Amino acid sequence: MIDLSVEDTRLSGVLPTELGKLSRLTELSLPASSMSGFLPSELGALMALDTLTAFCRYVSGTLPQTLGRLTWLREADVSHNRLSGTLPLEFGLLQHLRSWTIAGSRISGTLPSQIGLTSSLSSLDLRQLPISGSIPSELGLHTFVYLDLCSTFLSGSIPDSVCQAAKPAGEYGSCFPAGTWGCKK
Repeated sequence: MIDLSVEDTRLSGVLPTELGKLSRLTELSLPASSMSGFLPSELGALMALDTLTAFCRYVSGTLPQTLGRLTWLREADVSHNRLSGTLPLEFGLLQHLRSWTIAGSRISGTLPSQIGLTSSLSSLDLRQLPISGSIPSELGLHTFVYLDLCSTFLSGSIPDSVCQAAKPAGEYGSCFPAGTWGCKK
């Protein structure tokens, strides 16, 4: 099996740990389903996974650190759910990750600088996360098509490198929290 999508189905229940045994899976799509429970740590065994879409409103728990093993992952959307905990440092190991959306979850803590080490990242959506602290200058290592940090608790000066990396609002957009300053128009 290469692609598994439960989009627009009436499937419900807990996400099975057996998903981690689908070693050739390249796309896992669980959007808007009634699936619940945790994202199984066994998903970290899906070495061919390219796309993970799990904006299930009933998914809870933490983002498994094992997802940092998914070296070919290019797109991850785990937004609008009940995920909590902190952003895993291991996501900095995802060198092919281009788009990461976690908006609208309950993930808190700080924005780890390791996230800026993903060499391909061009879209990052962390809006409405209760994360705090400062914006790491490592995010400036990218040219963002989309960077949304609005409605977070990030504060302080926006590093010049991040200002230069983020396209101005109006193209695809960049949005910084109200408690930050530093980008000149």
